[in-house]
Amino acid sequence: MYVGDDTDPDTVRLPRDMQAVRKLVAKLRRGGDARTDMVDRVRHAIDEGDYENDLKLSVAIDRLLEELPTPQEKRNASHEKRK
Repeated sequence: MYVGDDTDPDTVRLPRDMQAVRKLVAKLRRGGDARTDMVDRVRHAIDEGDYENDLKLSVAIDRLLEELPTPQEKRNASHEKRK
């Protein structure tokens, strides 16, 4: 689906998603932060205590556990120190 006036030769027809991109670029050129609305929503959710949930905590814990060394990695590191 395209947006534009077919009768005006000076008008460029743009796909609908390009119209959204054009608006975003214009907003950025004015100095606006494109993510301000999302940041505001997240800050509000944090203030209200609604941002944290079990899924987010579970994902965070899983990521932290992935960074911890395995028992084998710990043993290898210990052996390397003795050398």
